Amino acid sequence: MWDAGNGTVMCAFGDNFDYGGGNWKSNAIALSSDRDLTDGLYYSGMLMDGNAVKEIVVSRAKTGQYPDGSEYEVTCIPTGGIAVGTRQYLNYMSIHDWTPTGDNDYWSVNYSEIVYSDNYGTAWTRSGVKWNADSNFTQVAYLKENGLIYMYGTHSGRYGNVYLARVSETKLLDKSAYEYWTGGGWERNEQAAEPVARGTASEMTVAYNSRYKRYMMMYLSVNQRAVVYRDAPSPEGDWSGEKIIMYEDGNALYAPYIHPWFNEDDELWFVISHAVPTWNVFLMRADLNWDQAGINLLAEGGFEEHPTQALSYKTMWHVNAAALTSRDAHSGKIACRFSNTNSGQWQDVCTQTVSLQQNADYSIEC
Repeated sequence: MWDAGNGTVMCAFGDNFDYGGGNWKSNAIALSSDRDLTDGLYYSGMLMDGNAVKEIVVSRAKTGQYPDGSEYEVTCIPTGGIAVGTRQYLNYMSIHDWTPTGDNDYWSVNYSEIVYSDNYGTAWTRSGVKWNADSNFTQVAYLKENGLIYMYGTHSGRYGNVYLARVSETKLLDKSAYEYWTGGGWERNEQAAEPVARGTASEMTVAYNSRYKRYMMMYLSVNQRAVVYRDAPSPEGDWSGEKIIMYEDGNALYAPYIHPWFNEDDELWFVISHAVPTWNVFLMRADLNWDQAGINLLAEGGFEEHPTQALSYKTMWHVNAAALTSRDAHSGKIACRFSNTNSGQWQDVCTQTVSLQQNADYSIEC
């Protein structure tokens, strides 16, 4: 969902059908001007093509126009949208295969591409600005701030880290103008990009909350099988560990997207897709609170969120695989955890309170 700039929110959907399951469309856009979500999110209508719902990007699966076998296209799914002035930008991924490995959390793409509209969605133009199948920007989330558009990206599927690019809002269609975050600065070289947040993320949303003065990111964490959010003081980070909003619980929850109009209070409003027992989209609300512990140096990696039982998933902390096995230790920028390899249970090593001073360096040895 994004603010179209004319008093409406554009809400882009992926594959959709009539109630009976027919009339498939790869994508569609609903419009909403609802300013009171306490009784639900109401749509004022859809973008239309005559008497039919408009398909923004027509999949080649409908036309049969395949350039070659390598670009066989199943569908075209929108992943991020943003408005600059009166122009609407929508980024979609061209799906090559939904389950090439049999895993529902992994799919392959041909590319992602930006389409745009200068008449609030009446007509859309393919820009030709693309990121290829191997890119870490085949699925994106947009954030607009101070004349810049920040573009968060992941690789296709739900197993990718989060990467970050930025560009002037006047040069969204000039791919050579994009800068990529390297972990310590910006470079105009996509290959130099380093993760801004590590995890298993996809179908992301990023927004700024003015009450807490924090940037918030949401996605489905495959490792945790939960919808999570992370927060940071700046678009680049440092991003907190994953904080669980709701567990998947067999309901195939995915694709949370923050509503762009309600980020000035202690409530987080978002929609989420729900695939079991039937596909549908629900409006959700979560309450936000300050961390009762105050500034928490161990927040990285969800350190305090670990379950007491044995971990059945891979944790978020990055580890040098060449030096350690996955059961030995996991570490982030400011936290680490060791395991007892005999029992397979995660163990706390020790805790210690340390008085800190500003502008001082500290080291820990063990």
